[in-house]
Amino acid sequence: MDKIKRKLAHLKKHFGFKAQELAEIEKMYKGELFDPKDKAYLRLLEISKQLCDEYNESNGKMGKNPSIFKILRTYFKKLHLLDLLFPIHGTLSSVGENLSVVIGLVDFNGCGFTNRKVEFSPFSLVECENYTIFATKISVGSDSPIVEGDKIRLTRVHIGSDTWICAGVKIDGDTSIGDNTVIGAGAHVTESIEASSLAVGNPARVIKIIDKSQSLLAKKEEKVGKNEELRKTLRDLGYRSLPKSYLRIYEGKTFNSTGIRLGLMYIYTHRLCSEINAPTTTQKRREEILNILFPNHGKNLQIGKDLFVDMLGMTKIGDNVKIGDSVYFSGPVTIENNATVGNDTLLYSTGHSIVAKERRVGFSFKHLMYEFSVSGPIVVKENAQIGDKCVIVPNSVVEGVVPNNSIYVKNKVL
Repeated sequence: MDKIKRKLAHLKKHFGFKAQELAEIEKMYKGELFDPKDKAYLRLLEISKQLCDEYNESNGKMGKNPSIFKILRTYFKKLHLLDLLFPIHGTLSSVGENLSVVIGLVDFNGCGFTNRKVEFSPFSLVECENYTIFATKISVGSDSPIVEGDKIRLTRVHIGSDTWICAGVKIDGDTSIGDNTVIGAGAHVTESIEASSLAVGNPARVIKIIDKSQSLLAKKEEKVGKNEELRKTLRDLGYRSLPKSYLRIYEGKTFNSTGIRLGLMYIYTHRLCSEINAPTTTQKRREEILNILFPNHGKNLQIGKDLFVDMLGMTKIGDNVKIGDSVYFSGPVTIENNATVGNDTLLYSTGHSIVAKERRVGFSFKHLMYEFSVSGPIVVKENAQIGDKCVIVPNSVVEGVVPNNSIYVKNKVL
């Protein structure tokens, strides 16, 4: 059975659509012109939104101290919802919250990983080949459909295998991204990108052809320090010992992101973010959560709504720091006194190797299961001002004023 027949059968089986209702939806899945006022199509949009809402709210409903049973029940419920939203998919190793997708418009032809707040446009058909990685705050597809008279047609996006889409990327419709490619943080893809490329900027342009034979991960594993101050801070939060990978992230080294203990810390952190962003959370509980997420913060910290922190304890914040709405933290970040971070800004200091083979999950006697990632600490200097909708990449030192809508690399605006 071809993909379109499978999708139509999926709608009949799970949502009660009748065969005679699906003519316009079939045209949509084929990339042909169809009637956007069709009742079955409008119903499909409504069901998709309901499923996404249910998926996105599931973590926040677990409560303050959920049992293992409740965590597992939520996990399997989310897997079921993903099966409903993605009729064509292989192994979805993880899909984060704030997902937005229309049933059947996105195919994962193999393993896929999707982080938090990835929005797939309702106006584009998206096909992702094996081992596609989406970071966070990504928009995939056209802002509007192609209109001809009273009919519309969806654009297409094709993403090749072993491709990594970094944080804050926007991908327009009718584009293709080749195999083994990396789209750098904050990039805007407006036309097709060739295979084995590193593309950055707005609009995205290829700055490097990736040498697949060159390893970018450390050949010799550097030892981590004792870091007694950090250990004490985490002990105060109830962690009597820390995974070695946690210390490696904090010190800006290569780390294995698949360890069970580290994974539990991620889950706990993300659950706290769901709780702090819930409208029912009291101000007292919000302050408690902030002290867990940011155990090293100074006086007069102001933080807006829709906060996301990838791992607790990684961010150090000075006095009189103001952080806007929808700010995302990942990995080690230091924000010094009197600094300002604007709305919709990403400070992401962790990521993967740009060499595709080093982003795949593997197995060895030494590590058992492993997926190696890299960490590059970010420092926002005293009195620095970061504007709205900015992306700060790993190993950056931010000074002065960063304008709105900027990509900040190392020590300058790209």
